[in-house]
Amino acid sequence: RTGRTRWCCVVSQHCPDFAMQMAGGFSHPMEPDDELRQLLATLSEELATKLQLNSGRTLEPVSYSKQVVAGMNYRVTLKNEGRLVDCTIFKPLPHTGEAPQLSEFTWR
Repeated sequence: RTGRTRWCCVVSQHCPDFAMQMAGGFSHPMEPDDELRQLLATLSEELATKLQLNSGRTLEPVSYSKQVVAGMNYRVTLKNEGRLVDCTIFKPLPHTGEAPQLSEFTWR
C-alpha cells in the first residue's frame, strides 16, 4: 500500500492532468471546438424546445468535457443572453443508428 500511495503522489506532483482525470470519469473542461459545434448543430431544435428558447436566440458554447460510456457523454456549458446552462448530452455508439439526445440540463 505504501508504495502505491507514494507513486500516486509523485504522479500527482509531476503530471497534474493525469492525476485529475479519474478512470471512467469526465475529462477536464475543454474549449469549444468543431466536434462540439457539430454535435450542437444536430441538437439545435431539441435544445431550443427543451430549454424553451425564443426563436432567433442562440446558444454560445463556453466549455465541455467528455466521458466514455457505451457511447459518449458530453457535459456542456452554454451561454444564452448572459445566462449559463449546464447540459448533459448522450451520443450513442455509431452502430446503433440512434441520434444524440439531451439527457438533462440545469440553468444557473
